Amino acid sequence: MSVWTCEFVVVLLECVGVELGGDHSLALIYCWKPFPITCSPWLFPPVCAIGVAEVIVLVGGRQTIGMNQRSLTAVTCFNPQNNKWYPLASLPFYDREFFSVISAGDNIYLSGGTESGVMVADVWCYMSLLDNWNLVSRMTVARCRHNSLVYDGKLYTIGGLGVSGNLDHVER
Repeated sequence: MSVWTCEFVVVLLECVGVELGGDHSLALIYCWKPFPITCSPWLFPPVCAIGVAEVIVLVGGRQTIGMNQRSLTAVTCFNPQNNKWYPLASLPFYDREFFSVISAGDNIYLSGGTESGVMVADVWCYMSLLDNWNLVSRMTVARCRHNSLVYDGKLYTIGGLGVSGNLDHVER
């Protein structure tokens, strides 16, 4: 079995399109800095090698069916090197939207959002080596429609909406 990995950088794009069937959060993940790990067939081509990969990850979103909408929990990965989509572990919640997604190292972090109309302060981590999501922290202020960034190994959430309106502060 060949082994490899990479570190991630995520660019989050909000888009609405007929091709995607509704609102989706797209995370473009650039991988670099390869080093050995177990190669998983769901994420990379069956024949893996030490190298660099660039993948696109689709995280959740909403699907419109007639007059109704529903949240999507699917997380999928597109590898343009072999032009294939691979399923990743689904989101661990059902009705969440307006969250922020960012990556650091081998992991993808999802923070905040609303669930059934209620703002949440959860921070979840997708661990790529294990293909699972874990609740890793809670922000001091529940927020949605915010941005995130990673600086010096720390996750920061910026602005967004809180229970009492617009937020103008950063949380680490």
